[in-house]
Amino acid sequence: MIATTDSAGRGGRRRDVLVRRSHDEKKELAFFLAYTPRPATLAQLVTVAGRRWPVEECFQAGKNEVGLDHYQVRLYHAWYRHITLSMLAHAWLATIARTMWEKDPPPAPPVKTAVMYERICGGIVTAEPAKPERNTMIPFSLNEIRHLISHIWEDLRPRPALWRWSAWRRHHQALARYYHFIRRIQAARPTTAPAAAT
Repeated sequence: MIATTDSAGRGGRRRDVLVRRSHDEKKELAFFLAYTPRPATLAQLVTVAGRRWPVEECFQAGKNEVGLDHYQVRLYHAWYRHITLSMLAHAWLATIARTMWEKDPPPAPPVKTAVMYERICGGIVTAEPAKPERNTMIPFSLNEIRHLISHIWEDLRPRPALWRWSAWRRHHQALARYYHFIRRIQAARPTTAPAAAT
């Protein structure tokens, strides 16, 4: 992370430029411009920049699950009604997902979790999680709930087959999450250079 500061902003506000480089093979750069009324630390700027992703994920879920962007209206009131109903449907699905998660929580969280993009000693996963057992599944997601409700409503498949399919899919998502965590943990660990032969 690189931060450069220029204090000649409007109204005495600081102008900070934050540059983030990706850890993958592409090494792409992302630039963030910040205006702060008071001096902000690099960790604070990184945390705020990292909060952009949950907001984008929420909009993406709204577009995918409840048709947030599927409107063909010309008037403000019609657009407002569509957005309001889409957001209510999204909130309803999120409430159902949270209720199901509270009834059947995941088995065990990782030892430590990531805190946005901050690379602090308590902020990244340090211990590899245990491989999921055969019956381990992820909690119900909004997508899964919407899919089940639409299949039950339209009566496309027998319900036992629908529940077996959902369990299979959630188990495979648990496996995919496990291997994703393993890859990210191994990528975050510092690489040690081989010792020179004497």
